[in-house]
Amino acid sequence: MRTDMQTKTDDFDAPDDLDRLMTRLESPAPPRSLAPAILAATTRHDAARPRGGPVRGAAGGGSVLSRARAALWGAYAALLLLVAGGAVLLGGALHGGGTLDYLAFALSDGDLLRQSPELFRDALLETMPWGHLAALGVTLAAWAAVAIALLRRGIGGGARGAGDAAGVGG
Repeated sequence: MRTDMQTKTDDFDAPDDLDRLMTRLESPAPPRSLAPAILAATTRHDAARPRGGPVRGAAGGGSVLSRARAALWGAYAALLLLVAGGAVLLGGALHGGGTLDYLAFALSDGDLLRQSPELFRDALLETMPWGHLAALGVTLAAWAAVAIALLRRGIGGGARGAGDAAGVGG
């Protein structure tokens, strides 16, 4: 005796029209002119691009601006990781120190704030992880400074940098 479940699995394993169609599919061969056309387009693009930069560096073969841009992007990524890590540490310190508990209690009981705001303020100031907050603020300021430097003309890339399109820079 067959159950409904056995019938469904047997029907599922049997090839249908779509399975038969998929077995007949083949990868199309690319046109013979595709590879030469791509190579010609890239060599035209490379020939139109200026080599180096306005100031050639002594070592490394790259321009000073391209090395500065690479250093700024590296600093940007490192600072972004520091900002993320600082935010996680600040969140952990807020939770571990009880600051979030005070804030949750104040939000749930508004009478506390109305009756003795000084007591709540003092408790909040006492439990606030000021070191974590200051470190995160400094890291955010440094990250913003690097981001602004990347958006300036000449550093963001090309003759007309990304900052020109955004209205940043001079």
